[in-house]
Amino acid sequence: MSSRPRLSSIFASSTTASTTTTTVAASPARPLPPAYAAFQERLRSGTLGPDDARQLFDELLLRRDDPAPAPSRAISDILASLARAPPSAACSDGPALAVELFKRMDRWACPHAAADAPTIYTYNILIDCYRRMHRPELALAVFGRLLRTGLGPDVCSYNTLIDGFSKEGEVDKAYELFYKMIEQSVSPDVVTYNSLIDGLCKTKEMVKSERVLEQMVDAGIRPNNKTYNSLIYGYSTAGMWKESVRVFKEMSSSGLIPCVVNCNSFIHALCRHNRIKEAKDIFDSMVLKGPKPNIISYSTLLHGYAAEGCFANMNSLVNLMVSKELAGWMMLCTNSTTWLILVYHRVRLFTAV
Repeated sequence: MSSRPRLSSIFASSTTASTTTTTVAASPARPLPPAYAAFQERLRSGTLGPDDARQLFDELLLRRDDPAPAPSRAISDILASLARAPPSAACSDGPALAVELFKRMDRWACPHAAADAPTIYTYNILIDCYRRMHRPELALAVFGRLLRTGLGPDVCSYNTLIDGFSKEGEVDKAYELFYKMIEQSVSPDVVTYNSLIDGLCKTKEMVKSERVLEQMVDAGIRPNNKTYNSLIYGYSTAGMWKESVRVFKEMSSSGLIPCVVNCNSFIHALCRHNRIKEAKDIFDSMVLKGPKPNIISYSTLLHGYAAEGCFANMNSLVNLMVSKELAGWMMLCTNSTTWLILVYHRVRLFTAV
């Protein structure tokens, strides 16, 4: 088993780092080099391969003898765009390529030129790359380096790291980072709380999630739809459907308008616990008052009807989809489980006739 850095050692090593940051005199805005536009255009079109990326990035890297180097923010923007780019035939892993380019930049940076050194914005992009690569332990190593530079971290650094550990199921580490964040006088925001609550709910630690929710409210940060959606999902998967109902009602009474994701989660919670009538009531309310049901709304209720053997109701729901001319409803057939349910239902009707 590979050893991972302990949070205590990472924060302890940062205490010897200088707390002052080097300031760089502001320079007038410079036109971006052609390589910048070429990089972004090929990335958007899905034609940017690794070799092209390396060549164009090398053109952008700061050189000591270049009288008009590319602004460091432009280089960071390139890395951020690459990290967020969806997989394409030319480049299947944007985050991994962004990490490679960061290392190239790091090697080329002059140790005596502050303008060449990575900024906190660049470090945050690198942390996000490792989060997207499902490697939060490597993101934590970058976080430790950021601490030692004296540049940060800031709320974005913590949020990305907490979200990364939460999504990988390492909620204890995310929880520890949350309290380290407060100790370091970095104020959590709604993104921090939502990431942590979502991670706790997915591991069914509902007592802790309610505790974090209480801290969120006490801090003056209002829970939003995403907060409540995580709680509805958590209570549903924990078999506590009555708590899902309570959270849904609490969200509505707080003045928040449930979005389609909230409604879908609630319908799923009710169907999971054989509360088909209540699920149908929520669905009917969506049809009449909004938000408009989507493919997942129909699919979830169809699954609930199938589990209960309510085949006549399934037929009515399919007919409703057709009558509403639901855009892309045939895409439902790409979900193999739902397609089998519909075929089975049609066969039963045919056999009955």
